[in-house]
Amino acid sequence: MKFLQLLVATTPVALASPLSNNGIRRDTSGSQQVNIELQVNKVTSESTIEVWNEDNTQMLTQSCSTSLALKTGRTTNSPISFNVDHDGFGTLTFGDKTYTISGNPEVSGGIECNSIVSDSETLISCTVTGVSPDIAEVARWANQDGRQVISLAETMRTWQELDLEEAAIAGNETLQDNDMEVPSKRQYNPCSQWTPTTIREGDGDPHQAPKHIQVTESMDCGNGECSISHFDAHSMTIRFTAGAKLSTWSSAGFRVEQSTTTGMIKECKAGAYDWVAGWMKVGRTQYRVRNGLFNACTGTKPHGDVFTITSPNTNNRGGNPYCVGGKRYVRNLGDSWDETPKPGRP
Repeated sequence: MKFLQLLVATTPVALASPLSNNGIRRDTSGSQQVNIELQVNKVTSESTIEVWNEDNTQMLTQSCSTSLALKTGRTTNSPISFNVDHDGFGTLTFGDKTYTISGNPEVSGGIECNSIVSDSETLISCTVTGVSPDIAEVARWANQDGRQVISLAETMRTWQELDLEEAAIAGNETLQDNDMEVPSKRQYNPCSQWTPTTIREGDGDPHQAPKHIQVTESMDCGNGECSISHFDAHSMTIRFTAGAKLSTWSSAGFRVEQSTTTGMIKECKAGAYDWVAGWMKVGRTQYRVRNGLFNACTGTKPHGDVFTITSPNTNNRGGNPYCVGGKRYVRNLGDSWDETPKPGRP
């Protein structure tokens, strides 16, 4: 089950307490902290729950459903179940306690949840404390249904490792090289005129390299529910980038363009005392090129090293708007991060 390939990583608040021998953080009473993740594919109606240790470095158990029985010892189980709607609102039941999905522990009942919601998928990540120390046995005794599910850990850790700064959106300005001497009409000879160009290297080795950018201000809901609409979104221009100075920009035969603007966003909602923001995933393709000189008589003569161009996909193919909830995930207007490129055409 593929996720938004975006996205985010939990960064649970570190407690001033020692670690257990399995890497799960304990509080002063000896209880421990875990991250419970729910991923829902709205298109296929498939769901996945994963339970991770506090640092998201060790998965304790997983299930292809919205509930599971988490073994917290050889003979004891702690049921986990999510009951959420299309927008990610609802509850998480862990053991004998039911919590409200919220980024504010005072509203939720003691846990902190953060979310990513798009038209096709939902990800909810909740940090739960007060877990029995016996959970150390989970890795050995966990019940799994045997079906393969795709781990969220990689995408969750991506956000954790990001050093988000004010986004530098502008791409490389690429103009024709003005240092090239252009013959006058009197000197014109098709076989002696060389024109700067940029050509694809081999098949271009295309990779998809989406950019994620926050396109609204961060909203603090205060003491009531709140929402963000397309009227709150800022239009931002995403330009191509290049790994070297270009002779000219080139699509290299792919369905890409030099620049694009972020478009409409979906309505984003959040509950009282929570945070919400609108984000845009911008589809981009990274491909290999090199500079060259074109001659009408002899064709193109490559020169220089091979490098990459990353250009926005036409019609934002592979991109989409989505909502981010919870103070850990909500950033500032213009903050952005880039996905690790993966092989594929736009």
